[in-house]
Amino acid sequence: MRIEKLRKLKLENEYRDWERQRMMDGLKPKKADFAAELDMSASYLSQLTSDDGKTRMGAAKARELEKKLGKPDGWFDSFDDFLTDDAVELAQKWMLLPGNAKEEILDFLEMKVAKYS
Repeated sequence: MRIEKLRKLKLENEYRDWERQRMMDGLKPKKADFAAELDMSASYLSQLTSDDGKTRMGAAKARELEKKLGKPDGWFDSFDDFLTDDAVELAQKWMLLPGNAKEEILDFLEMKVAKYS
């Protein structure tokens, strides 16, 4: 996984955690409020979390956001707290498969994601 993708996924997870907490507190979560807490516009936050890949979070921005989120330096670039034991087990098994089997599994996963999304 490219580091930019990892950073994007971790920022999305931070937003979802923030959103859940706001709802539990009886507040209406707005992406603009989360963006404001990070001293950025809602538009820029959307660009950083967009699937189009046009705006990527560079190292300097990652370090800046880590500070604002109360995370240690390098947190956005680390898989340590991101991969569950199940994900590690899947990755280990994935490495043992031939290419055609990987393609079949990816097709299957795409179908399931589409079904449950």
